[in-house]
Amino acid sequence: MHLAVDGWSLIERPWSAEALNLAEWVAAMAAADPDLHLSLVHPEGRLPPLPEEIQLQPAAVKLSAWGALRYQQRVLPGLARALGADLLFVPQPSAPLASPVP
Repeated sequence: MHLAVDGWSLIERPWSAEALNLAEWVAAMAAADPDLHLSLVHPEGRLPPLPEEIQLQPAAVKLSAWGALRYQQRVLPGLARALGADLLFVPQPSAPLASPVP
C-alpha cells in the first residue's frame, strides 16, 4: 500500500504539537510495516529528521492563506495522484473538496 501524507504543518508550524505528533507518527508507521510505502507531500522548506524510507515530495507553494488553500485543494491531491498513492492522509480537520485519491 502507498500512503501519501500531508506534511504542511511540518513546514508552516514545525514547533506545534500537530507537527511534532505527525513527525512521530510517520516515523512509527515507517518502522512498523516494511510493506507500507510512505510519501510525505509538503511545501518547500526544512523538515525535521525523518526515516530514509519516507519519500519526500516538496511542492512550490507560498506559506500564506491563499497558498494553503491552493496547496490543499489542488497541489496536494494532484501530487498524491502523480505519486501513485492508494490513500491520502490529511492530519488536519480539513481536506480537499475533491481528490482523485481517497
